[in-house]
Amino acid sequence: MSILESVATIERAPSAQGGARRTGALIRVGTAGWHYDDWNGVVYPRPRPRGFDALTALALIFGAIEVNVTFYRTPDPSMVASWVERTAANERFRFTVKLPRSFTHEPAPDNEHEEQLFRDSIAPLMDAKRLGAVLIQFPQSFHRTPEAEAYLEDLLTRFRGLPLVVEFRHAGWGQEETLALLRGRGAGFCNIDQPRLGSTLRPTAFMTSSVGYVRLHGRNAAEWFREGRTRPRRYD
Repeated sequence: MSILESVATIERAPSAQGGARRTGALIRVGTAGWHYDDWNGVVYPRPRPRGFDALTALALIFGAIEVNVTFYRTPDPSMVASWVERTAANERFRFTVKLPRSFTHEPAPDNEHEEQLFRDSIAPLMDAKRLGAVLIQFPQSFHRTPEAEAYLEDLLTRFRGLPLVVEFRHAGWGQEETLALLRGRGAGFCNIDQPRLGSTLRPTAFMTSSVGYVRLHGRNAAEWFREGRTRPRRYD
């Protein structure tokens, strides 16, 4: 079985033992997406029975899922509402949605329209209290500079009110100043496990908000930065 990426979120929640000051941690583990052909016969049945839905099946196995489609395009709210309906059997199931790449990889000077489209799109998850996090995933090329810090602050301000978690790939962001900025804005730090190459961020265990987040990318150093590699090969 090839799981491209694994995700774990930790939320502080009231302890089962009770008490105003006592808290426990609810750990949710999930995958990045649910459309993988090589899971047939391993995670999913083969052949698939009539009416089988992969998302519904995963919601009975895992506690969370990370949605990739929002990174590439903004889905219609009706589609997002269907995700809620299809996972209704597990009320504790949560979704992470990625912020569109137009804010992290290909930023435009004026993205107000894109911002509203994104907020409208994920409204069904918010209304159903099924939104676990909004992942702001920056590329390795996003280095810690005064300009980058200013842009990050602007982004956190723009999307305030959402459960934001920020992923940095470059090691320069693994500083106390970054953690202080995120804490001040109520945003989480995305801890990652990725190949240890050059200036890549090493594994961390930071928690800067009520939601802790971990992404397991794998350690395929040979394919990580190779030109022309496919996504499945990178995470193999």
